[in-house]
Order: sequence, then C-alpha cells, then structure tokens
Amino acid sequence: MKRLALLRHASAADGVPDAERPLDARGRAQADGLAARLPALGPAPAIALCSTARRARETWERIGAALVPAPALRLESGLYLATPAAIARTLAALDAAVPSALVIGHNPGLEALARALARGGEAARRLRAGLAPAALAIFELEVDDWLAVEAAPARLLAFEAP
Repeated sequence: MKRLALLRHASAADGVPDAERPLDARGRAQADGLAARLPALGPAPAIALCSTARRARETWERIGAALVPAPALRLESGLYLATPAAIARTLAALDAAVPSALVIGHNPGLEALARALARGGEAARRLRAGLAPAALAIFELEVDDWLAVEAAPARLLAFEAP
C-alpha cells in the first residue's frame, strides 16, 4: 500500500510571469490554514515532490513545517503545469521503498489525476467541485510500488478544501 497526497498550490497573485507568481494574501492564509489541519490528517509523507513554480514552492514553505517528521523535499520542474501522465511518471521514478508521497502542483493535471484515482462513488462526489487552490486529496493506493499509480485501485482517505 502507498499513500499519495495531491495538493494544489494556494492562491497566487497576478501581474508577473506565470512561473514567478507569488502567493497572494489569500493564498498565504489558505496555506497557513491547511498547515494547521495537516497533523490531524495522518502521518507525514516520506517525500514531498514540488513544482518549481514560485507559488508551489511558497505553498510548501508554509506547510512543510507542519509535517513531522519533515519529509524529504524534491523540486521537480516536470511538475510545472504537468499532465496526469507526467505526474504519474514523476511518481513512478520513486523507489518502491518510499511508503508515501505528497505532490504539490497545478491544475488541470493534478485535478484530473485526483478524479481518475477517485473512480466514482463517494470519492468522486467529494471531488466534483475540483481542486481549488490549497485543496488537498489524500489517497491510499493498493500497489507495492509507484510504477502503476494511474491504474492503482485507490481509496480517498481525506479531502480538504479552503
């Protein structure tokens, strides 16, 4: 079993090149609110895979301290505006011994992956509104390694949205 958390970056300011957009005041509040709720959502992930976009990195900076023990952080340029397949490829590169991962990224790819994992029922209903900024979906995947994330039977364990 693997545990996968998908986190969309918090709200970001406009007016600068996309990859350099910082969190705005609302985004900082969203990330801080999520950080306060993280300890109640289960064990911290073993690794955090974060897009290199500024808004994703700043989201990580605000929530990372709430994760105990602190996960290893890997900045991944391939997560910037990644498709579900690209996110799955990034996860597939993880060692099979890694029990859990957090991906901090962007829509529409992150949301599409979350919906694909939900596969109907209550989980799909909860994700119907999508992944708003700073929304977090945590799944338990019935796999022994990260190679088959997209095809893995999955169960939604938690869904948090601001």
